[in-house]
Amino acid sequence: MFSAGFLEHTQILEGKQTLSSIYINFYVDFIVENARSGGIIYSPTRQLFVSKSAGKIRAEEYTDVCEMRALAAILGPHGLRQLHEELLKHVGANVVEMKKISISNREPLELLKTQTDKAQTCADAIKRLRDSDEFLGRSTTIGVICAFRRLIASALSSVLENRIPFIFHAVRDLHMHTAGSQAVDMLAMTAGVRSDVDPMLLRSMQPHCSKTDADFNSFSLMMVMFASALRQLGGLSTSAFRPSVDGLENNGHCLALAISDLSAVFFNMTATEKDPRAAVTEAQAEFLRVAAVLLLRMQAGPERENADAIYVVLDLFINDSAFLTADMMEIYFPYSLVRCAYSELYRKRGAAKGKAGGKDDGAF
Repeated sequence: MFSAGFLEHTQILEGKQTLSSIYINFYVDFIVENARSGGIIYSPTRQLFVSKSAGKIRAEEYTDVCEMRALAAILGPHGLRQLHEELLKHVGANVVEMKKISISNREPLELLKTQTDKAQTCADAIKRLRDSDEFLGRSTTIGVICAFRRLIASALSSVLENRIPFIFHAVRDLHMHTAGSQAVDMLAMTAGVRSDVDPMLLRSMQPHCSKTDADFNSFSLMMVMFASALRQLGGLSTSAFRPSVDGLENNGHCLALAISDLSAVFFNMTATEKDPRAAVTEAQAEFLRVAAVLLLRMQAGPERENADAIYVVLDLFINDSAFLTADMMEIYFPYSLVRCAYSELYRKRGAAKGKAGGKDDGAF
């Protein structure tokens, strides 16, 4: 009776409040609302979210490793899958609007893509972009959701490996040796094992993607819009790097996760004649090319104050992508600049701590 009753509470039942519905509603509302308002910051090294100001609910008390593992133990794979699905509904809604913005900016984006080597042409094209602030905000929101989904997956894999190690390792080994199978990828996802292309995100994006030239071109434009958004990020005062959380104050570093996950799904679904993996690699490499040129020109513009922080975001994208490697980044963007950026950002932190008498000014 206990097992049957507990299993029922890991599901969302119409007209009935269950443990699953309570936890899912809480976390979805908390993450999405704070992602939009900028009330929390994702810390990749600490594997949690941090609240920017004191309040009734502090993000670090509900999203740290212990809390996420407890949530995974309570809801189980089925409950967490529903949590993923609810979060992905918000991702889908944002993607629809971002796609519209990209299509409306077709002409300047085409110029940025085809005439990247002409500095003045690119500068004029960037000025002509409309609704770029909205695009950046929606992209960052998706990035925050992607970061939270990673925390969920990591917690679930830890719990299952501890409770059912034989089954967990069997699923992981099957996934490792069965490349490209969506059924196996979905099975692995329910065990908290990540795939190169997120199977749940892939399924949720199906209504918005099709194997047509129009969709392929639209998402190609969106990749250029992402590159422009990175440059725009550098011009924001809220893009200051916080070493205490190893990220940007406005969650701009989450943009790397959004670009990595979305591009893998978009070009996997819209690939026609090409191998899907080759299509994703080509699209991400094209984004890297455009973004690298725009970021290198930041040193000559008003965005140069936060240039180091944006270089770090580009490095995070390369590290997160399963399709690009550091040597491919070196073709377009010298990695020595990334090393210098990290050094400078953490040097500033040390200098600030010295002036504050040892107090870390990056902590919230």
